[in-house]
Amino acid sequence: MKKIRVLVVDDSSFMRKVISDMLSADPGIEVVGTAADGQKAVDKVLSLDPDVVTMDIDMPVMDGISAVKQIMKQRPKPVLMVSAFTYDGAAETIKSLDSGAVDFVTKPDKRKISFRMKDVQKELIAKTKAAYEADLHCSVKLSKCSKHHRITKKTSSTSEAKTVVVLGASTGGPKTLCKIITRLPEKINAAVIIVQHMPPKFTTSLARWFDSLTPLHVVEAQDGDLLIARKVYIAPGGLNLRILKEKIKGKYKNVIRLDEDPDFIGIKPSIDVTMESVAKQYGANIIGVILTGMGKDGTKGMKKIKQAGGQTIAQDERTSIIYSMPKSAIESGAVNEVVALPDIASRIWTILNS
Repeated sequence: MKKIRVLVVDDSSFMRKVISDMLSADPGIEVVGTAADGQKAVDKVLSLDPDVVTMDIDMPVMDGISAVKQIMKQRPKPVLMVSAFTYDGAAETIKSLDSGAVDFVTKPDKRKISFRMKDVQKELIAKTKAAYEADLHCSVKLSKCSKHHRITKKTSSTSEAKTVVVLGASTGGPKTLCKIITRLPEKINAAVIIVQHMPPKFTTSLARWFDSLTPLHVVEAQDGDLLIARKVYIAPGGLNLRILKEKIKGKYKNVIRLDEDPDFIGIKPSIDVTMESVAKQYGANIIGVILTGMGKDGTKGMKKIKQAGGQTIAQDERTSIIYSMPKSAIESGAVNEVVALPDIASRIWTILNS
């Protein structure tokens, strides 16, 4: 069996060794080289021709984001960012995804690495393998999402949404979602909920980035928010988002509730959890969209939406960076339509106006 050849890039010799050891423990992965800065990373991509690159962000000589741009220009490779678990690190990671990186993992804290070693290693290996399987042509084509968009913010709506669009994504999601929300009309008469597999802090940065690209108001959802038309809510990392009907000032309203769900097994935020709760409250007035990503999250939720009379859309294989999630939903019979990424926003708009 061919091993996945990986180049590890980090300015810390400690982190280079930790990441290399973690990856080398898997029999299907071979670390073929390391680099201490972005320029050396670009040079080694050209000389070693690795299958996957793990890339630090903050480095001397050339930072990780600049290195990603150079790699994508000179010899495109799947790049997995290794990011600090901070707000600054999150913001830089979002920029790197917009520049062509496929996905990211959070860098293990040196002080806590012994406690989280197995979890970090499992995620690192899984995402390295996913990066290897990613459709790199699609990833390169998707970047750069933000370069053509100059927008003016409009006055936000105050009317409660009668219809909800739920977008679920994982690996490759940020750039894919960007392509959709920047094409949605400002006058869209629906609330949009985005469930993107991401840790805390990173969803905050994602919301800020998206908000800068579209006339729609994009926010990280907060517990107790009402669903307002022409507003986009991003489910916070590490929490499950549900829509519950609650009595407020004598009237029943649909309210966002966030829960740590300590007994929940799976990634949080969960696409299934959100879609199932929206289906329960909105019935046929839902559009569920499952996008690029690993695994099967969203399949159960799409089924619930379809059973409730809502419309369900899956991204097609050709435009998906990772096809696992759309494929699972399609094979389960939960999908009404399979649509290419460039056409998803217009299809949502058509359904809303039909």
